[in-house]
Amino acid sequence: MLTHPRPSKIAASLFVVALLSGCGNGSGTEKADSTPATTKPTTVATTEPPTLTVHASVAVINIKQTFSDAMEDGETHDCEDASTDVYEGLKMSLNDATGNVVGVAEISPTTQDMSEFENICAWDAVFTDVPTGGKFYTAEIAGYESAPVAEEDVATQKLVIDANPD
Repeated sequence: MLTHPRPSKIAASLFVVALLSGCGNGSGTEKADSTPATTKPTTVATTEPPTLTVHASVAVINIKQTFSDAMEDGETHDCEDASTDVYEGLKMSLNDATGNVVGVAEISPTTQDMSEFENICAWDAVFTDVPTGGKFYTAEIAGYESAPVAEEDVATQKLVIDANPD
């Protein structure tokens, strides 16, 4: 008579074979030689929030030059002393609709041709990496403020400040 091994001995033998071959541990993360398997790090794509570049200008009438008879034809006016409030290197702030400052930039002499505007002095500022979502923006310098410009228009419309005393 042929005797069969008991089922529990067969199951135990299969379990030992599976364990030694790396199978059956349920995790699937070990190799047959029991060395932990390595996994590749996953990279999560991050998207930078959208930003804007906003251009602003401030202009004043050079009163010293306006009332001076010293200007000869073709002579250019000097904006260095045109205003006691606004001057090169002064910081201009950019505010969103809630009044939060979302950018600060130094003003520098404009690169725009101002020859047709006698006795006008102008400076420019460029605000980069301005967060979107501000609805509209205003520029402010030395107590003077621009009219608000809608967010959808700031890419094509410069914020302009008239810094002439009332």
